[in-house]
Amino acid sequence: MLFKGPISREQTIKFELKVSCPNLVSLKVVNLRSHKFSFQEMDSLQNLLMDLDCFYNDLEVQQRCHALSKMLKGVCNVKALEVSEVFLKELHRLHLAVDTECFAPSFNNLKSLTLRINNTDFNKHSLINILDCSPNLEAIKFFLRPCGRFRWTNHNSPWKMPNMTSSCLKYHLKIVELFQVGDDKYELDLVRFFLENGHVLQKMRISWVDRNLWDYSNRVYHYGNTDEFISEVMKFPRSSPNIALTFAKP
Repeated sequence: MLFKGPISREQTIKFELKVSCPNLVSLKVVNLRSHKFSFQEMDSLQNLLMDLDCFYNDLEVQQRCHALSKMLKGVCNVKALEVSEVFLKELHRLHLAVDTECFAPSFNNLKSLTLRINNTDFNKHSLINILDCSPNLEAIKFFLRPCGRFRWTNHNSPWKMPNMTSSCLKYHLKIVELFQVGDDKYELDLVRFFLENGHVLQKMRISWVDRNLWDYSNRVYHYGNTDEFISEVMKFPRSSPNIALTFAKP
């Protein structure tokens, strides 16, 4: 549908958009306006990129659950999925919903998952949730987007990943790649989680981001200590004896 001029949320609520493409293989959903959106006859779809960053800002929690539930019914059989932390958060909320009309999907055919994460919004429970929903996942990529130009150091912000083994971690996940890595504590916890719980992990690649870090305690700029980060990573226990660790500069 093509419209002349900008369209408000109030206008788009009036429209219900249904996508039916039986032979479609790849799809990107970006800047979606209508929350009355659904997929039908999408059995051939293999690759899906879904950017929901601007989608749910003015909807109530129950409305968001219903909208995402309706949307995912038709695309949960994809083999490759690329999403942001907003999608993870809403998917986790959907699985916690008590409303029986909300469909909480499993991605049983998913082999490759790409996550674009904003450091401040990343939630470990959302990550655990999508791993549980993807029992046959073989590869996962993290693109850790810097929040603005500088990082704020905060002793209360780091969190630890729980030791929890999903089906994909125990039997299928072979490749983990992290891009734009600084030296944040939560990034170490993320690496530790996959090393300790990836029983069949074969490859982990860590690529650094070239960015200045702002230290609020000392009021100075400094660069992340990659040597210290690597030293810590090499001390972590590993569930897989055959994993190859690679560290790459930007």
